[in-house]
Parts: sequence; C-alpha cells; structure tokens
Amino acid sequence: MIPFVQSTMTKLMIYVYLVISVYSAINENGLGKAQAQDIDTNGQTLTQTVKTNGQPVSQTITTRGGALTQTFDTYGGRVNQQIDTGIGAVTQTFRTYGGAIAQEINTSGGAMTQVFHTQGGPVAQTIYTQGGALTQTIITQGGIRSQTIDTAGGVLSQTFDTIRGNQTQIIDTTGGPLSQIIDINNLP
Repeated sequence: MIPFVQSTMTKLMIYVYLVISVYSAINENGLGKAQAQDIDTNGQTLTQTVKTNGQPVSQTITTRGGALTQTFDTYGGRVNQQIDTGIGAVTQTFRTYGGAIAQEINTSGGAMTQVFHTQGGPVAQTIYTQGGALTQTIITQGGIRSQTIDTAGGVLSQTFDTIRGNQTQIIDTTGGPLSQIIDINNLP
C-alpha cells in the first residue's frame, strides 16, 4: 500500500476510535443519558421539533385524543414531561437555554398553549385542564416558577415576566375564567 494512503487510513482509524471512545465514556458517565421517550399517539397527530444540545430530555406522552405540538430548544438542559392529552390539543414552545422544565399535564378537556423562555431557570408545573383552555406566556429570565393548576371549569390565561423572581401558584378555576398579567422584577 502507498505510504501516504496507509498513514491517512491509520489516522482515520485512530480518529474514529477516539470519537467512539469519547461517546461511550460520556454515555457511561451519564452525561449523555435521559433521551428516554415513551410516546403513544393512538389518536395520532404529534409534531415535535427538539434540539437538546444540552442533552437530557425525558418524555412520556399519550395523545389518545389527538394533537400535540412541541418546539424545544434546550441548549441548557433538562426537560421532563408526562403528558396525557386525553381529548386533545397541547401546543408548547420552549427555549430553555438556562435550564430545567418539569411538567405533568393532563388535558382531558382540551386545548392548552404555552410559550416559555426560561433563560435563567427551572419551571415546574402540574396542570389538569379537565374543562378546557389554558394559555400561558412565561419568561423566567432569572426565576423559579412552580404551579399547580386545575382548570376544571375552563379558561385560564397568564402572562409572566419573572426577571429576578420566585413564583408559586396553586390555582383551581372551578368556576371559570382567570386572567393574569404578572411582572416580577427583583421581587421574591
């Protein structure tokens, strides 16, 4: 074999070996894990655009009643979801450059729309919209948000901008519509 070709082949083999070794090491250390997804769309329509260069995503999605639309851009980390859209639509847009989102969602009554920009942090939600619509726009630049929402009687609409703040909510709109616009600047 020609010496040039032989040396090039040797270098290529070493490079491939190193890439595989690094990939294996990352996976063994758990740095590249949690891409676990369990999805059952018997009622069809699922649309996902997920770019998790910051790795872990864990999803359990069962859309027996149909549509789920998600757009993720989690360069900074973890998204953990359990979603059961018994009767329908969920639409989510995330850009979690700074971190974690953990959700448990059960929209047996239908529509839910969320837009997140969690540049600086965690969002944790438990949502049961048995009676319908939920609309949220959340920009948690530096903030922790924690919600428990049960809109058994219908419409909930929220706009948050927690630049430097903690937020904790427990909401049960059994009797109907709730609308909030919250701007927390440097408030705990």
